[in-house]
Amino acid sequence: LIEDLVQEQNPTIIWGKGGSGKSYLAQYMATLVDAGISGAGFSVQPCNVLYIDYETTFEELNTRITEIRRGLGLVGQSRIWYKSMSQGLYAGLEKIKKIIVTKDIDFIIVDSMGSATGGEPESAATVLSTFNALRQLKKSSLIIDHSNKEGFLFGSVYKENNARLLFKMEKTQNKDENEIIFNLVHTKGNNIKQLKTKGFSLVFNDRTVTIQRTSDTQLMTAGLTGGFTNDELIEHSL
Repeated sequence: LIEDLVQEQNPTIIWGKGGSGKSYLAQYMATLVDAGISGAGFSVQPCNVLYIDYETTFEELNTRITEIRRGLGLVGQSRIWYKSMSQGLYAGLEKIKKIIVTKDIDFIIVDSMGSATGGEPESAATVLSTFNALRQLKKSSLIIDHSNKEGFLFGSVYKENNARLLFKMEKTQNKDENEIIFNLVHTKGNNIKQLKTKGFSLVFNDRTVTIQRTSDTQLMTAGLTGGFTNDELIEHSL
């Protein structure tokens, strides 16, 4: 569905520290898929999108999507469908199924995994029930998740086991600057080769949000060295 990020009818997890830009990237992907356009090096298959939200409000999401669309040069309103959730994904499965059928949804974003479990993220049972719900939906999904204090994916190991693709996000931002530099480090993939680390620049400017690809050199200069080999880091330092 999204080249090198989301596979057809399979879940992808993007995880990292709070405030690293994960939700903005997910909202950017939702916008690309909804509009059927490529951006920041990603090719997409257009389809209807459902944003399942445990973190914020419709008003905030709408503001962000509007700013992202403005940055992409898009006019008019998005067709991204929105569902605010408080109960776990498995408990709310029938409600979600109804939306998927009536709105012909093929791509789901879950923001975020911790609340979507409806219980303790460390519990194998709650994590497995969440992935069971996703399998029943039979749709492509992008799931936002968080790291723990030690810098690892928070919660049960069954998150990593059940995700088809797993990416860690790290970011850097200088004080008072309107730009975030972040990366996506591929940490797990089923039946595919190890994907190259990707870098991005997220810029906030005059009610507009833009996301663009950065070079490996820009990432390393910013101190985002995750996913690079020692040889690549040595070559950069020369």
